[in-house]
Amino acid sequence: MKLFEVDSGLEDLRDEVQGLLLAAKAAGMQDISPSQLLFDLKRSGNNIGIDELMMLLKGLPGISASDPRSIKLTSTSPEEKLTASQARTRSRNDRAIFDETRDIESSILDSVDLGNYDVIVTGTLMTDAGAGIATAREYYSTWTALDVSRTRQVQMDSVINYFNNIGYSIERRLNTTTGDTFQWYVAW
Repeated sequence: MKLFEVDSGLEDLRDEVQGLLLAAKAAGMQDISPSQLLFDLKRSGNNIGIDELMMLLKGLPGISASDPRSIKLTSTSPEEKLTASQARTRSRNDRAIFDETRDIESSILDSVDLGNYDVIVTGTLMTDAGAGIATAREYYSTWTALDVSRTRQVQMDSVINYFNNIGYSIERRLNTTTGDTFQWYVAW
């Protein structure tokens, strides 16, 4: 019985690592720092070391190379197999990331049309101060570390990485109107 529990825990950890790597790929990242991956795992209660991480990465799809300094990601291929758990995590993460980046890009285009060099973005899934305020408050709680949600943290980090990778400066700022949500500040 003990062996099964260990194997089950190891499989859950592998799924979690794979989910983080898939979210990084969805955000357009080509490589990720093992220290960042270890930090994300620690935030979700998995305190493993670099050696254990390197062992977990062996045989995972979507990785072209890994060492203690860098994990190189490959593009998703049709041959890449996902577990059902990974597919659920990926679909939730990909949709939230896609919607958030699309909404921010739309605000950027509107601001550019007005001749501005920056924009404050609200009214998105993560920042909504209207009907979706409960969800926005969850993202705010994760951002301020009042609530540790690996999924929401990875989603926000993916949005930030996406815009940083294409040359924008982006940060979260307190929405002073609500006091318990954030707004995106984007500059170019």
